[in-house]
Amino acid sequence: MRRVLVVDDSPRLRSVVANGLASREYDVVPMASPSTLIETVSEVEPDVLLIGLATLDGLEQVERALSVSPTPSLVVGPCPESELDGWGEVFRTDAVEYLQAPAELDDGGADFLARIETTIERLSTVDKTTLAVAQTAASTRAIQSAGTATAVPATDGPSAQFRSLEPASKRQPARTRDVTDRQVEQRPPALTGPTRTPTEPPTIVIGASTGGPAVLEGVLEGLSIDLAARVLIVQHMPRSFTGKFADRLDGVGEYAVSEARDGQPIRPKTAVVAPGDTHLGIDLDATGTVRVALEDGPHRNGVRPSIDVTMEQVADRLEGPLCGVVLTGMGRDGASGIEAIDAAGGVTIAQDEATSHIFGIPAKAIQTGCIDDIVPANELPARITAAIMGEIDE
Repeated sequence: MRRVLVVDDSPRLRSVVANGLASREYDVVPMASPSTLIETVSEVEPDVLLIGLATLDGLEQVERALSVSPTPSLVVGPCPESELDGWGEVFRTDAVEYLQAPAELDDGGADFLARIETTIERLSTVDKTTLAVAQTAASTRAIQSAGTATAVPATDGPSAQFRSLEPASKRQPARTRDVTDRQVEQRPPALTGPTRTPTEPPTIVIGASTGGPAVLEGVLEGLSIDLAARVLIVQHMPRSFTGKFADRLDGVGEYAVSEARDGQPIRPKTAVVAPGDTHLGIDLDATGTVRVALEDGPHRNGVRPSIDVTMEQVADRLEGPLCGVVLTGMGRDGASGIEAIDAAGGVTIAQDEATSHIFGIPAKAIQTGCIDDIVPANELPARITAAIMGEIDE
């Protein structure tokens, strides 16, 4: 029996919907006031949250609920979806849908209830990774609406922010950057990277946060297996979702993708995803095989797993062609990792602002002066390939 939490301050509509769904053998929990919505969602754990649009403070309330307890949600309101100003991003995921309620509930609302039932059944089958996407987007937008976070734009346009993509041996040294004493104190010790040897398998490290899952799918789908690369993925995502997310990535392209396990070998033509709440480190065994070394050390940049941790270890410990990629997301995680990969002679790529859901992580990496190319999401596989092939062809 599916449990539906119905939140609406209109007694008539709440009665029609709640009683109608109960008669269809749903476990219905009616709620007149949204004042304790977040707490109630956590306690009730509904399969679907049904929300009367007029009940809530619009978009903000829905996003707060999603950010804390990601739940498939159906929003019901009197106007067409096209008139819901500012809601476009919410309805882009499969986890939230909208139905326009009729002005009059003729025949007891039977037709409207049938539409609601069909939508609830569809929402009940939403993939858990889609909920993770909805949660990261909702969390970011909720924070932004409270005025506590803003995206960081590139300051001088792309032409002033990156060097053209070319093999490491042909690149000019990174530009000199003005750094405050506080930034120097916070920056980890510089890593001494190995000489890049094209005879070793290529390694690609990709870091992402809010909006990253969809972009990562596109990258894995388009990445040629002929590169025979080792791919390490750090996506900021709760622990309960990373396994399912890895399974989803495994089905979109030619690379075999799995959630990283401690001690697991990272072989060419495979990709590993950092488990939620765990840093993805690496070790080399006595035979030179690269293996996963999971770490539960302190959060870095306020997050775990941290993109910086993985990129810095790869830059310090692995040989062979190397490419570091930072995708959409909020914060500065990945900036120090990009510096380490650049110092080790690898090629560095950032997703562009136009296709980033949140242009924080890429912007901070660009500001280091160590990014070689800024690329739209749909061009990432081709540019990553060009980066790797450029080093192999040295």
